[in-house]
Amino acid sequence: MLTAVADNTPENNIIYHRIILKGVELSHFFLGKLKNDPDKDNEVSKAVYELGMKMLKAAEDKSNFSENFIVLEKKLRDFNKEAENAVGTHKLAGNIENFLSQGKGTLDLFTNQFLNVLVGYKGKWHHEKIISYFKNNKFNPEIVDKIEEFLMSNWDEWLKDFIDDRNLHHEKNFGLTDMYLIGDKPILKLTRFNGDYTKDVIGYLEFNWINLVSLMEKMMHLSFCLIAPPFVRFLKGYKFEAKFQ
Repeated sequence: MLTAVADNTPENNIIYHRIILKGVELSHFFLGKLKNDPDKDNEVSKAVYELGMKMLKAAEDKSNFSENFIVLEKKLRDFNKEAENAVGTHKLAGNIENFLSQGKGTLDLFTNQFLNVLVGYKGKWHHEKIISYFKNNKFNPEIVDKIEEFLMSNWDEWLKDFIDDRNLHHEKNFGLTDMYLIGDKPILKLTRFNGDYTKDVIGYLEFNWINLVSLMEKMMHLSFCLIAPPFVRFLKGYKFEAKFQ
């Protein structure tokens, strides 16, 4: 039985409504109602649920970073009274690494479980291989073109950096400085080996989180479009209506 996630946080509600609930509804519509395939409907619904649970782990790591940031800031201010002007950020770095790992794991779970059950694609996330698979298996070319455009724009706009950051973190080429105070403001920098950096680490996590949710949500919709029978009419916002003759 599909149940709501336990914690009523904004992130959890987003995952429940935009990923789990919507994905299961689409599975029931396409596989249960239109194709009369309850077994596959059940498999896909389970894959959707697992995808949502994986995304919850990424959301938890993002939240843990914010909570630990507050704790560390208080510690820094206490230390500053004793002439200590910086504190280590190992726990925060761990939160970032876990977030990146869970995010990449979300992408791989989407392909290895959801796409595998739905359309037979299996393998780790690789946008070019996904596009090639769809083109070579005679799916609706209009939908495949939409998927290609969507995946390529995501790759250029944020996903390449996201995956690179995850890999760089494992290779120790992506690091977090100590936290220190400038004036009354706590400062830390997230740096890449090439010299790029950001001081808005919470904003960095939020940016990637929002994009990950949007990517999974729309790719799930578009993937269901691949198996749509000819009599399904596509409505605005990737809603569907069956027009039986």
